[in-house]
Amino acid sequence: MIETLRILREDYEFRGYIHAKAIPGAHSDLIDTMAHLADRISVNLELPTHQSLALLAPEKGACNILDPMKHIRSHITEDRDTRALMKRNHTYMTRYSTHQKSRAYAPAGQSTQMIIGASPENDYQILNITAALYRHVTMKRVFFSAYIPVNDDRRLPHDVPIPLNREHRLYQADWLMRFYKFNVDEVIDQNHPFLDPAIDPKANWALNHLDTFPVEVNTAPYATLIRIPGIGVKGARSILVARKTTTLRETELRKLGIAYKRARFFITCQGKYAGTGIHFDRASIRSQLAKPIDGGSHGRRSGGILPGQMSLFDTDNSSSHRLYHSASDVSHNLNESYRRVQSIKQPTLPTHNRIKSSTHTYAQSSFMQPTLHKTEHIS
Repeated sequence: MIETLRILREDYEFRGYIHAKAIPGAHSDLIDTMAHLADRISVNLELPTHQSLALLAPEKGACNILDPMKHIRSHITEDRDTRALMKRNHTYMTRYSTHQKSRAYAPAGQSTQMIIGASPENDYQILNITAALYRHVTMKRVFFSAYIPVNDDRRLPHDVPIPLNREHRLYQADWLMRFYKFNVDEVIDQNHPFLDPAIDPKANWALNHLDTFPVEVNTAPYATLIRIPGIGVKGARSILVARKTTTLRETELRKLGIAYKRARFFITCQGKYAGTGIHFDRASIRSQLAKPIDGGSHGRRSGGILPGQMSLFDTDNSSSHRLYHSASDVSHNLNESYRRVQSIKQPTLPTHNRIKSSTHTYAQSSFMQPTLHKTEHIS
């Protein structure tokens, strides 16, 4: 894997984003080399607790996973501090930049992933572990993946796949902790260890704290605005700017991109309650927020549960045909984009040079663009 990254970075001078995954227990020198070649590096936690790891992945120990995370954290901090010091000019002498600068150590940070539903942990445990990773390992992102049964191992559940809605609610709670400064205990508690599948965690918090609502949208501070369902970080900042010059009502809020259908139950505009026609109590507001959204009636995720894992080796070849056509569309779009860029970048050449130029362009396109070969059967 390291050699592949080295070829991409040095031989082909690829400067795009690369996310590399380290194997638990890998030597620290290998991790360091990979971190200097990739933008983000991750060591997957896979399962939330030691008990689940011991049951489903006994070859993986907690130390083999947490030690590399701590190693990456310390080296990211050290590299960032070193580069910050080097940018400071401590002398009046002219500074000369080096010909080749070394890449930063995992400049996009580190991340991890947990499988949801393969083990009996509840959402309260999962979110507490997530918060601990953000706090102690300075994790950039924690990913959640709903468990889908793909084999007949007796240690794994076989009844039904985990609903994707649970995965979605965990991502929403994770977003609240990272960008809205919510604590875990504000999102979920031990008495209710699972997130409400009918409404999002922010709306659930608001329903549990109706004593703080409704708030006047024209005077509320930023910290209060971002806790109103339907108002995000960008929307709260837009409100702060807009209300300096105008009085905000429904029309103005909609123009600012506020989800007014959700926010109206928790705000007042010039002292007038926006959620007219609905009683200001938990049951009435919850029934409105829990109404199904008109949309999402197509696609593999529309049913809330994945039918199974797509495979290249299906007997009816339906999945392989879908993959082939999808890849063909991507390849066609890449080819068209490449031709447009080449036509813009290349100047008009004299007639006697066009043959040479077209030959060079064809060689470049043949080398850079992937070639797909359609097969009748995949076995």
